[in-house]
Formats: sequence, structure tokens, C-alpha cells
Amino acid sequence: MKSEKSSEKSENSTTVTVAENGPLIMNGSIEVTNHEGNKEVMTKAAFCRCGVSNNKPYCDGSQVAACFKG
Repeated sequence: MKSEKSSEKSENSTTVTVAENGPLIMNGSIEVTNHEGNKEVMTKAAFCRCGVSNNKPYCDGSQVAACFKG
């Protein structure tokens, strides 16, 4: 899959930033649906990449104690 980089950002865009040794940080219009079908709408969220968060799918900082690298 080819990735195209653009410095332009539309008003309705959502951005995803990979934090070094940390979570995926999303900014913009975000709608999360849980396993029961309940929806949360937010403008900023940090999603776990390390797998050890006690608040999945969100990051709770557990990657630090787990020495997550990625």
C-alpha cells in the first residue's frame, strides 16, 4: 500500500500520530463503538499499542512499566 504525504489538513480531518514507545494519538472527529454497541464521540483519544493497558482500547500509561518499545 502506497502512502501519500500531504501537509494540508481539512477542517473535518482526523489525524493519527504514533507516539514513540507509546500510544496512537488521534485528534479530530472520533467515534468509538464498544462490544455492546455503545458509542462514544470525542475529539482526542490515545489508543493502546502495547497491549498491557487496564483501560483498553485506551492508553493508561502502562507501557512505561512494561518497557514497551515500538
